This record gives sequence, structure tokens and C-alpha cells, in this order.
Amino acid sequence: MPANDALPNPAVTNSSPLAESAESRAARAAADATAKAAFSALSPSLKRDVVDLLALNLEHSGTFQAALITWVKKRQDRDPASWSEATRADWFDPATLAPEQPTARHWLDPESDAAKRAQRTLLARQTPRAWRQAFRYDYASGELVRVKFADETARVFENALAGFAPELDLVEASIERDLDDRSFAKEAAAFAHAYTDRIGGAYPGITLYDAYASGTEFEMPDIDVLGILHALFDDADRWHAPIPATAHPVIYPRLTERFTPYHRHRSLRNAIARTFAVGDAVLDDGFGGLLDNFHALWEDCRTTPEKLRARLPQPAERDVFLEAWVARCKGPDSPYRAGQRRRATLASEALFVRSSVFDAMRELGVLSDETKKK
Repeated sequence: MPANDALPNPAVTNSSPLAESAESRAARAAADATAKAAFSALSPSLKRDVVDLLALNLEHSGTFQAALITWVKKRQDRDPASWSEATRADWFDPATLAPEQPTARHWLDPESDAAKRAQRTLLARQTPRAWRQAFRYDYASGELVRVKFADETARVFENALAGFAPELDLVEASIERDLDDRSFAKEAAAFAHAYTDRIGGAYPGITLYDAYASGTEFEMPDIDVLGILHALFDDADRWHAPIPATAHPVIYPRLTERFTPYHRHRSLRNAIARTFAVGDAVLDDGFGGLLDNFHALWEDCRTTPEKLRARLPQPAERDVFLEAWVARCKGPDSPYRAGQRRRATLASEALFVRSSVFDAMRELGVLSDETKKK
């Protein structure tokens, strides 16, 4: 690649943010509350001035993370604002798949007891993240989607207070797109449909992918079974609703056989993408213990998505690949120490992002100079 497109390297540092004492946490919370109150009282134009100055200051900060963000933004193949807005997942059509018993479907209230129970059970593998993301990668379409927020400036401001730079979500989603070779596009489209129950209730924010990935037992209406079968198999016409119990031992393993490799493919790429520009990234699907190993993998691939994608294994070889990489990280001349430095650098820079919020507000005269940066 041209020299001006070369990826940056992390600063050589062994430091990492120290665990906060209770006193420090209290002081930090108080400073955050003061900043949030001051920001909330501003006019819309001044709020925009704050987040614009924050973004400008971070862009020219010279940090490793800022350089990564700039590098990814230069690689964009379109204006990020042109990506489609995220919509609710579709459900499989009962009238098409079960015309003799077309149970009508309807969205449940997200605050209903049934919806909350499903969220606790089927989304338990997902650790809540400390920032609100306006971009995510959609495996079904192979494109990014935008999540619209009622107050975009407040989202950026509060993310930065939590240590997440503006456009970090765009970067993560773009890297996940880079790592996906689209080999599971059909599976992604099938399992992207909404999770529903047998009486037609559709659960907001929960897909069939989430249900299968949860590792728990869940309700599976015939319509959804038939929908996946028709999406993935050429012989799906042999089954009709209601599906007899005698067919379950044949059908359900077929669905699992298609889901498992897709989940292995997707979950690994999601975890690795999260570590591209975030030090202490939250990783789902049991990858939490591999945080430094993934940073080391980025180091070994010179933080280049194409090089890393070429290294990723086929789903059946995923566990062998990870075991071999962990073993490599324990060996002599491994990139593990470099990965630890990478993580520590990015984690420290999260604190810098937070302090930059206070700096921008002071620079614009909307926050007292006496407000301490904790």
C-alpha cells in the first residue's frame, strides 16, 4: 500500500489504566454528572459545537486509536450516511409457509414480561456494552446499517465520556465487514429473521440467530422451521405444516448443521473486529479470555484486515486454530507482548478520549475550569 496509507503502530508502553478506588469512582461519577448537566443545558447548536470540537481535537491528537480511525475512514467505499437505516427483522410469512394454519404474527411490547424473559434467556450470551453504536455490520446483506438516534449529539457526547471516540462504531462495523468473506450469506439471511413463538408473538431485538446462539432450549414454530428449510435446502418441499414429530429427528439436526459453522464463522470475526481499535473490548461467545491473544493476532498481521482475514480458519478448524494461536503466544519470539502493549495503549487512550470531552467544553467556555478531570 502507498506510504501515506500505511497503518500506524501503537506507542511502546507497558502501562494500563489502574483499577479505580471507590473514592476515584465517586469523583469520576461526580465529574461526569457535572459535565452531563452542563451539556444538557446547552442549545442544540452549542451541543453540536462541543461534539464537533471534540472530534476535531481527537482526530489531530496523534494517538494510535485516532490513526486507526483515520485509516479506516480513508478506506470507505461510500459516504457512511448513505448506508441504509436499520429496520426490524422480517418474520417468515405464515400465509406462504403454512396456508392451512396461517397464525397471524404481531410484535410484542419490548417491555412486556414475555419479551423481557426472552431477552434474559436468549440474549444472555451478549454482555451489555458501555456505548451506543450508530453502525453495525449486517451479515445477511454484507453491508453496514445505521441505527438512528433521537439525539445524535448526546449519543456521541455520552460515548466519549465512557471513553469511546466518535466514529469508533463505524470503524468496528467496517472491520467486521472486511473480515467476512460472505461464505455464509444464505445462512445469515435465513437466521436473521425475527424470533417468534407458537402463538404468533414476534420478539423485538431478537433474531433466530440469537435464539440458536443462546445455547438454550427455545420455542420453534413450524413456520420458522419451514422458513429456514426453504431458505437453505432444495428438498424443503417434502415437509409441510404441521410438521409431524417423527420428522423432528431428521429436520432439527439439519438446521443445526447449517447454523453451527455460520455461528463459528460470525462469532470469531465479531470478536476480532471488536479488538481492532478498542483495548479492553467486551467479547461475547466465550472469547473473553482471548483478548490479549486477539490483539497479538492484529500485531502479527500488522493491523491489516486483509492479512488477518486470510489467516482465519474454516469453521470446523476454528478451535484448532485458536489452540494453536494460544500456544504460539506462549512460545519464544511470539507477538503476545506486543499484543499486550497494543491493548494497554488503546485502553489508556480511552481515558484520553474522556478527558478530551472536558477539554472541549472548557475551550468553548461551557464548563468551569474548576471541574476536575477524574
